[in-house]
Amino acid sequence: MKQTLRKLSFILSLSLVLVGLNACQGINSQSGSYRSAPKYGYEESTHSAAKPAVSPNATDRLLAERPGLATHAGSEVYSSVQDTAFYRKSSGAPDAVDSFHYNDEEGAKVMMGGDAGGISRHRGHFNAANDLLSVALVNGRWEGANPYPWITSRSMPGHKVVVGDSGADYAISLENKSKHRIEVVASVDGIDALDGKSASVQKRGYILAAGQKMKIEGFRKNSNQVKQFSFGNVRDSAAAKQGSAAARNVGVIGLAVWQEDQLAARQAQQAEALNRSFANPFGGGPVSTR
Repeated sequence: MKQTLRKLSFILSLSLVLVGLNACQGINSQSGSYRSAPKYGYEESTHSAAKPAVSPNATDRLLAERPGLATHAGSEVYSSVQDTAFYRKSSGAPDAVDSFHYNDEEGAKVMMGGDAGGISRHRGHFNAANDLLSVALVNGRWEGANPYPWITSRSMPGHKVVVGDSGADYAISLENKSKHRIEVVASVDGIDALDGKSASVQKRGYILAAGQKMKIEGFRKNSNQVKQFSFGNVRDSAAAKQGSAAARNVGVIGLAVWQEDQLAARQAQQAEALNRSFANPFGGGPVSTR
């Protein structure tokens, strides 16, 4: 009987040791599965229990050390818009997508290959989105605001970088070069200009009539106000305030353009005309007279 008890005690002790070893192996295996964040802290660990590789303070420091310009959401200014119907030719991909960059003088030259890149300096608007648009960044929202200069280079043909000034306000000046209405979805530093959230080509945009000129003056807050675009540092930019990952996209303006489906627009107008022809001036049934 005593010998049997000794065996049971030995088996129980051995089982506890094995359980302990398995637990240790599980901890080691789990700790080995964590992924470290990259240098600038743009990517978080995939494991909820993992300790961040870059602290918030370190992320702020890294953002502060990034040179060049980004866009700030500045003061609130009056800018009124209203809803209108627009019929896209395609519910999927835009008819044209384009982008260009901006930076300070030094950063812009480096982006275009430096002095050896054969840099050329330009003034005024430039064509974009398969020549559907004429575009510029201008130094204010008022009428007659001057365009910021932009540069090109032989080493990077087709690329443009607008040269901005830190602390200065700006607006995106657009002109519809086509003969029909177009819809323009504009993004600044990866943020949609119309709602101030992450940009997507599937969102709705601004409508321009044929030949119409307009300025997108800031990140829209509501139908009557925008937070004006202004050039500033990366750390305090609108993108950085949405998270360090969003700050990866500073320094770029995006434009997605849809042309209007003329047939669909005409059919909608005809249907509306028919509805209006049956409108009752008194809102009820037929009115009898004496």
